[in-house]
Amino acid sequence: MPCQLSDFIGDFSKLGTVQQVQKDFMPDPSLAHIRQAVTEFIAIPLGSSTVREYFANGDLPVNKSFLFFGPQGTGKTMIVRALQTQCNAIVFDLTPSNILEKYTDRTACKKLFRQVYTVAHEYEPAIILMDEIDLVFQIGRASCG
Repeated sequence: MPCQLSDFIGDFSKLGTVQQVQKDFMPDPSLAHIRQAVTEFIAIPLGSSTVREYFANGDLPVNKSFLFFGPQGTGKTMIVRALQTQCNAIVFDLTPSNILEKYTDRTACKKLFRQVYTVAHEYEPAIILMDEIDLVFQIGRASCG
């Protein structure tokens, strides 16, 4: 379902801003801060070919990987879907539930990841989504015990 970054509703944390000024620590970011950072650091460079070319010339450092983490239901997948819509990007969904039953062999998984990275690099802008990756590590931990 298509969505926009503006659908990620939230306000700036005025209390957090006051705490940051009064004390020497950074409070948790508000939803508005997250939306602003995603727009500035991901959506604009990802969605604008002019900005991508400017970064490619080496004029400015560019981050090519971003990690969203947090508890379930905080909007990580929604942000990825919004970036897909706003940047007209291809999304490769490598969620464990999508690939575990199809690719049981380790070499097949490596080959899949290599091919996805190659295609993502060729057809920019691209987003590689690995949602619920913590389930893989929980399964591995349970089987080791």
